[in-house]
Amino acid sequence: MQKITKILLVSIIMAQCLFIAASCKKDDKGGKKEPEVDVLSVSSDIVILTEGNTINVTANKNWTAWLIDEDNSSAWFEAIPLQGTSGSHNITLSKKSENNYSDERSALLKITSGELTKYVMVIQRPNGSLIASRNIIEVPQNGGSFVIDVNGSGNTKITISQGEDWITMNDQTIAATGKTPVRFNASAGIGRRGVIRVSDSNKRDSVIVYQTDNKGLTYLADTVDSYLQGGILYVDLKPNREYTVSVRNAPDWIRQLKTNTSRVDRRIFQIDPNKESTLRRVVIDILDKTSMAVDSICINQFFFDDIPFLNENIYGIYDYSSSGMLSYTYVKYQDQLSQLWNDNMYAFRIYDVYNRKYCSFEEMPKDIAYGSNFKIRVMQNFLTAIDKNQLLNVTVIKMDNDKVWIYDMDKKVGVIIKRN
Repeated sequence: MQKITKILLVSIIMAQCLFIAASCKKDDKGGKKEPEVDVLSVSSDIVILTEGNTINVTANKNWTAWLIDEDNSSAWFEAIPLQGTSGSHNITLSKKSENNYSDERSALLKITSGELTKYVMVIQRPNGSLIASRNIIEVPQNGGSFVIDVNGSGNTKITISQGEDWITMNDQTIAATGKTPVRFNASAGIGRRGVIRVSDSNKRDSVIVYQTDNKGLTYLADTVDSYLQGGILYVDLKPNREYTVSVRNAPDWIRQLKTNTSRVDRRIFQIDPNKESTLRRVVIDILDKTSMAVDSICINQFFFDDIPFLNENIYGIYDYSSSGMLSYTYVKYQDQLSQLWNDNMYAFRIYDVYNRKYCSFEEMPKDIAYGSNFKIRVMQNFLTAIDKNQLLNVTVIKMDNDKVWIYDMDKKVGVIIKRN
């Protein structure tokens, strides 16, 4: 009986070994075969549609492609074929109609194979455009060179928007006909936006240049300020991604617009005038449907027009009234002393290093935010002849990491203080 049991045990062990051996197949050289890794690549991720553009797809498995856009891309171009086997294959793009509008239009060609996904953004420039490349350029924060393809017309001119001296153009001649690659340089920086205009006697085109830290899904800052009259907000998105864009809580004063030319890399919003006499805020959420990454933009709409005080950046007091009674800034010697009165309020003093010139305020709330409205009382003032014990009815109209801008709309007096 023991012998039979031993034979059974040996048989079971041998069967398990054979199963394991079969699971760990050897290659022709006797080594262990590695799991097959998905391979998918495309020859270009952005294509300017002309005539007969081709995209090379290389994959080690079957692949499938389809068109994605904000409207109906099949009306203006087609891609053939939309599926293939492993190996190297070309997809041919053919335009079906001209773009007779003023803006470029774009769509995505989404290609999947195994677990991998690639996107190709197909762009069609307006018919007769002076620009033969995408009208959005992104440069890194350490600067560098970039190229814009310009269609010559015999009297083509290029200008850079005023004040954007961080962008320079190389000296070169634009051909009278055909396409000329025009090279530009951007200095190091971050959070900048410039416009390059290309024009002749009949037409004018433009290219937007963004300089970012390459983070996020949009070129815009995390916070965008809008003013009393509202207007149009362009949300430019990073290319070669499939997005869902939504307005959080969907207030009726902001809405997405539909245009004649659909773009997968831009959303346009209409912001209505603010008649509510208070700051209103909304958040636009951007979702990358492939990576599930999320980016958000906070829109602050003030109930006043742009005012000079918002451009000030030095701690101090600013008076924009007709009398101009006080205006004092702390440039070299700047400080602030604050003292809590209770759990909710504190007093603060801004003064120079010798404490010879200062102004004290009381009844400042401890917790403030964008749009907060409250009254502060001027208790001591050795700056100018402004009356003591007067109330300023202020609103927080701007905040950053270390400063707060508060402003009295009626008296036109603003104060920049340190953020506690």
